[in-house]
Amino acid sequence: MGIRTGISITLVEADRQRLEALVSDRNTSQKHVWRARIVLLSADGVGTNAIMAATGTSKTPVQRWQARFMEQGVAGLLREKTRTPGTAPVADERAAAIVAMTLKSPPETTHWTARAMAKAIGLTVSTVRNIWQAHGLAPHRWRAFKLSNGRAFAEKLHDVVGLYVAPPAHAMVLSIAEKSPVQALDRTAPGLPPDYADGITDSACIIGKKTTSCFLCLRPPLLKPRAGWESRRMARLLLLVNRAPTGWPRDIDTEANGVLMKRRDFLAGTALAATAGTLAAPSIARAQETFSWKMTNAYGPGSPYYVEGPGSPTDFCKKVAAMSDGRLTIQHFAAGELIPALEGFDAVQNGIVEMNAANAYFWAGKLPAAQYFTTVPFGMDVKGTNAWLYHGGGIDLWHELYEPLGMIAFPMGNTGVQMTGWFRKEINSLEDFSGLKMRIPGLAGKVYAKLGVNVQLLPGGEIFPALERGVIDAAEFVGPYQDRRLGLQKAAKYYYTTGWHEPNNVTELLIGKAAWDSLPADLQEIVKTAAFACNVESNAWCDATNAEAMKDLVDNFDVIAQPLPDAVVARLREVTQEVLEEGAAADPKTRKVHDAYMAFKSQYGDWAGTADEPLLPLLYKA
Repeated sequence: MGIRTGISITLVEADRQRLEALVSDRNTSQKHVWRARIVLLSADGVGTNAIMAATGTSKTPVQRWQARFMEQGVAGLLREKTRTPGTAPVADERAAAIVAMTLKSPPETTHWTARAMAKAIGLTVSTVRNIWQAHGLAPHRWRAFKLSNGRAFAEKLHDVVGLYVAPPAHAMVLSIAEKSPVQALDRTAPGLPPDYADGITDSACIIGKKTTSCFLCLRPPLLKPRAGWESRRMARLLLLVNRAPTGWPRDIDTEANGVLMKRRDFLAGTALAATAGTLAAPSIARAQETFSWKMTNAYGPGSPYYVEGPGSPTDFCKKVAAMSDGRLTIQHFAAGELIPALEGFDAVQNGIVEMNAANAYFWAGKLPAAQYFTTVPFGMDVKGTNAWLYHGGGIDLWHELYEPLGMIAFPMGNTGVQMTGWFRKEINSLEDFSGLKMRIPGLAGKVYAKLGVNVQLLPGGEIFPALERGVIDAAEFVGPYQDRRLGLQKAAKYYYTTGWHEPNNVTELLIGKAAWDSLPADLQEIVKTAAFACNVESNAWCDATNAEAMKDLVDNFDVIAQPLPDAVVARLREVTQEVLEEGAAADPKTRKVHDAYMAFKSQYGDWAGTADEPLLPLLYKA
């Protein structure tokens, strides 16, 4: 059966690379894998029956995802179809009425329950709970902030909170005390006189009519250093609070015996506050500011190196929290926990998360030059790559590539050299590649394709069964430790070790530029230092575990580990140069990065040949 009438799928290179990345990623969900394979097979002219057999699906989903791709592109494959809600959302006015009702005690009991409220107003229990959650209400809790019952309370509260959430340009909004010394006139509980040495009171914090008109209340003459405070820090704080109010119009509130500022007076005076604060206080304020970030990951939960373990992204988050003493905390989300595996680039660019951990070559469909910041076939090893990145201008080029998109990146890990892969039959010459079905992604796949290999894209979880059943003849994954975890040694015996395709593999720490710029300089240094530490530690961990795993594979599983024949390697090198040159010629940004990379490689190669090549046999061979 051919392709249905009206279906015509032609892939641009960017879409093809993105779909291939989805299929090849070992942590992509299965539903996204077979959707991507449906489109790839359709673009190659494969008929519907063959697509059904290859993907294990029926005609209806094949045709559905063909049509969805034609309408919405790759993004449509990753989205689930949403249905119109059965009922309209609750109107703001009704939600406000529910909130007001919640604040009053119900008849013959102490507080409302969600079920009682739902019955009283004719809504579902879940709707009531959602409204309570949105407004921070928990009627069963008796220790809580007291809320005013004034008519304009919500409007005034929005006005006050908005000042802190979105302060005026060039303004600083400072909080220097636990409780405001101004108490509400319409209060439900009395407030004790504040102790200015401690900056707190023993009463519950009250938001009332009077409080909503108070934006800042400072009484510098009464502000005294608290025991144990650093005198230098306190002196700078006093410098700010004593200078700033001098130019502000203010009213004296005799009841609270404090300094009150009206909103328009505050807005008029914030410029003066910011100017005075630049002398010393901003550095103090930023030094005490805390940040809570999110990091997504292209790899699934539990993956050693890629998610967990020494030098992993989760280890990076722990290092940053410890080094910053909790001022910067990063919550880590593995693939699928917050966003799909390969959506991290867009999530960071759009400000959904601040960070993403992945490999830059995943974005080659968007930025072909990104490939060079993960690995290059017949490129440099770990030492050479680190030398280029840290001291050869590599990171600067990385930033130059990403900054127009609102992002920057740093290296955060490295697997070291990866193995050529597992083969069911021995490779003796180039002719053995002809018609060979091999799982291999990226630039290496393009090189193999030029040699007659039938390149297959499979996620990590499908490699073993496909190799064991003979659906594919060969497969590349990572290295001895990770390959052993998949059990590939049970499906093939020939393990070729010449890691020409990935002489190293860099983990990318992608950061939103706006988020990065919001960090003070010391936290930026902590992030860079933690990333550098993970880069070194992860590579050391990979080397240690791979050494043990390789010995185990050879000694206990009868694996035949050997390099590719010299003639095969020579031809692979020639074809790789052709593929790299084609990519550089097609894109100016890739050309710039390619030329810089190759220039450094040439210079570093001379040194490596002088220093490392003659030394290795002396050190590690008897």
